[in-house]
Amino acid sequence: MRTIAIINLKGGTAKTTTTVNLAAELRRALRCKEPELEIRIARQSIQLPLRKVLYAIARNHYVLITTEDGEYRAMCSFAQIEEKLTARENFMSCNRGVIINMDKVLRFGEDCIEILDGTRLPVRQKDKCTLLAHFTQYQFRHMRQELH
Repeated sequence: MRTIAIINLKGGTAKTTTTVNLAAELRRALRCKEPELEIRIARQSIQLPLRKVLYAIARNHYVLITTEDGEYRAMCSFAQIEEKLTARENFMSCNRGVIINMDKVLRFGEDCIEILDGTRLPVRQKDKCTLLAHFTQYQFRHMRQELH
């Protein structure tokens, strides 16, 4: 455990106020843990920060999760990964067996979505307009949050 001291010999220099405010901010910061996706690879569990996930694709008996740091083969069902990811507002299912992180989209094209790493993922054609509207609404909400 670390100790932080706020020292000033003079009275009325807001030592107590500073200490209380600092303690409150530290407590809040420690409670706001970065969201992670827990997956099993072989026989061990690993935590992937959601902000680094680019997309997830269903394969035969595993889910390929691509992050900024590389690819991971999660030995679970796609439905399990889909449930965890789409619970967050920045993830969207764009086709059967494909989930994208909308923060990592470079371009929403006619028949595919291009991710920042250059990967092109197919868009479900019958829902293309709905997916584009969902993506656009998310982008505008996200821009408004950054401005405030």
